[in-house]
Amino acid sequence: MAKVTLKEIARRAGVTANTVSRALNNRGGISKETQRRILKIAHEMNYIPDRIASSLRSMKSNLIGVMVPNVSTANWADILRGVEDCAYENGFQILLSNSQEERAREKAILEQFRSLRVQGLILMPSFESQELIRTIAGLPTPCVLINRRYMGYEIPFVMPDNVHGIRQAVAHLVNRGHERIGFVNGHPGSMTSQIRYNAFTESMRESGIDLAGCPAIMCKGSCASATEAARKLLEEHPQVTALMCFSDLIAFGAYKAIQEGGRKIPGDIAVVGFDDVDLATIVSPPLTTVHIPRYDMGKTAMRMLLKAMAGEKIEPLGQFMETRLVVRESA
Repeated sequence: MAKVTLKEIARRAGVTANTVSRALNNRGGISKETQRRILKIAHEMNYIPDRIASSLRSMKSNLIGVMVPNVSTANWADILRGVEDCAYENGFQILLSNSQEERAREKAILEQFRSLRVQGLILMPSFESQELIRTIAGLPTPCVLINRRYMGYEIPFVMPDNVHGIRQAVAHLVNRGHERIGFVNGHPGSMTSQIRYNAFTESMRESGIDLAGCPAIMCKGSCASATEAARKLLEEHPQVTALMCFSDLIAFGAYKAIQEGGRKIPGDIAVVGFDDVDLATIVSPPLTTVHIPRYDMGKTAMRMLLKAMAGEKIEPLGQFMETRLVVRESA
């Protein structure tokens, strides 16, 4: 089926192509009656605007480039809903790309976004790469980071209050009498992994607990890698009575290691996660975890980006979203 052009609509309406363009883009300069007639004809002819050509003329694409590590995980999916809902409410569409936690791919995605003339960027880089940080900081396109913060660079960001969340979790375990608490951390290249582990060690020190009895281990962030990591930690440190996990997904992996080892949750080992994904209420026993307002994080990031695209100064530069401990049966 041939594409309907402005000239064809203009011939049928008996006006110029420029008049049709004004009517379709609501630019004024024509009567309301003429605009209504042109819009009716365009609808009857099944006219579809050529957004690419329009963006080349106006230098505005109404597109927002969004890069995440892996959209299949529940935490990113909820954030994306918030981003997309806010974008849609303000007349924008998102272009979504998964980096698959590959640095070369992240760089290629940014180049692709720029070639498509996106008006703004919402980025969730996988790793703390100085080369990537410099690339992002040098972009002429307005940008907001989610779950990342680059110290020394004026890049707006939205993050959960990781420190407060970990402190709440540790306090809960300590109040339950646990002094031998292991930490199953996320990917070693993640800034968030470092933030949460630092908060864990500091909270333990403040509680007067000897860190020598509180081992930590890192995994690749997947459920399978978490199972292996938790199994190794518990085999090497059988005195551990509780596990603080970087994420709910890692906690689910720890569940498997504990249960396959013949131990019970929470009778033998208490487990606390971080994220509060929907599955946390379904696993047995239901997971005690730190809740992150992921949907609100997405909306907040998009609102900040809208301000940046409008040339407004973002103050404060960063937004820390409130976290809270949700106590269930695992700890």
